[in-house]
Amino acid sequence: MYSNPSYSLAEAQDLDSYLQLEANRREKPLLNRATREYYVPGSTFKTFTMISAFRAGKQNTVFASYPDGFKPVKGSRPIVDATQKLQPDGTVTGACDGGCQEKDITFAYKVSSNQYFAQLAIDLGRERLRETAMLLGMAAVDTPEDAVMARFFPNIWNTSTPNIAAALAPSQSTIVTGNKISLYDLGLEGMGQGYAGQMTPFQMALIRSIPRQP
Repeated sequence: MYSNPSYSLAEAQDLDSYLQLEANRREKPLLNRATREYYVPGSTFKTFTMISAFRAGKQNTVFASYPDGFKPVKGSRPIVDATQKLQPDGTVTGACDGGCQEKDITFAYKVSSNQYFAQLAIDLGRERLRETAMLLGMAAVDTPEDAVMARFFPNIWNTSTPNIAAALAPSQSTIVTGNKISLYDLGLEGMGQGYAGQMTPFQMALIRSIPRQP
């Protein structure tokens, strides 16, 4: 799996050279970013929310997009589309992705509507998101503090020995689904932001491959 910056075996022929590579904390050439580095997934995570909707039989749900953004609760900060901008005074400028209108899941996915997938995640609820996460090999945890604890996922590999599986184990991606996070936080997760920000590229590749399965 591709990872950059990387290194060549010629640079690690002796202990001193290896230690020099290990000491490079800026570029981290020894780190396999595909399996062991976390990133905020952004809109690619909407596939996860869509999978959750199909599992729950909510794939026909329609939600509206609003010119002033979607507010999970009265008085909350609005969740806006990528084509909109929340101004310092709280007003929202710009048009909704795909227009400020009702959208079904197909059209919302096509235009990558933040407002739609935020509403969908809230409608699905914590437990359904948790179930989908666990089915996809993610760790569904209760608090943000739990999310930053190091976890690995060795069982995904079919290796000759457990030691090899452990050595190659990818970091386990996490999502926070506990009762202490707000509906606003849950909405952000539905569009791939907030507490859904502990995803490896490897995990996202697995998620993206699922809709293509027969």
